[in-house]
Amino acid sequence: MRARTHLLILAMAGLLPSAAVAQAPEPLRLRPGDAVRLLIAEDSLLSGDYPVAEDGDALFPIVGLLRVGGRDFTDVRRDLAAALSRELRGPGFQITPLMRVAVLGEVRAPGLYLIDPTFAVSDVLAQAGGLLESANPRGIRLLRVGGEPRAVDPARPDVALRPGDQLIVARRSWVRENMSIFVGAIASVAAAAATALIVQR
Repeated sequence: MRARTHLLILAMAGLLPSAAVAQAPEPLRLRPGDAVRLLIAEDSLLSGDYPVAEDGDALFPIVGLLRVGGRDFTDVRRDLAAALSRELRGPGFQITPLMRVAVLGEVRAPGLYLIDPTFAVSDVLAQAGGLLESANPRGIRLLRVGGEPRAVDPARPDVALRPGDQLIVARRSWVRENMSIFVGAIASVAAAAATALIVQR
């Protein structure tokens, strides 16, 4: 506690850069069911998506088994790149984490999707076919492992998704879904009342 207070005092005094007290971003750690996308230039046979097994290992061509699950993906990428570099002298390669997220509720194709970290909420909803007419655009919730559901706005690109996330799209209320029926009924009642008044006169 004293050390944290001391750091804050130093930062306020301009003796430490603000990054010293800023919270470091949470490292990306893949889970079983996620995958690693390996793209090897000029070798489509070795390129592919390699799933993370229940024990946290992934089986890669040439390299073999590598522990992926639960590790900072920066370390995974470093180790995999080093192993590939020892075997591949010519072509370059790309290593991309793929996170498994669930899309549930009022979308056209609910299910599990593998996405890379560049995907925004709107991208994932598009992968699931988009919202149904019965969906409530303001009722989209993000459920993270170990956390509480929180509302998300798909128009905001700054919501970072994590492995194991669930996007849940709520259904519109019964009143909203049947608003046109209500409006039509009210209009019919108003027309009938007006007709009755005219007839009475």
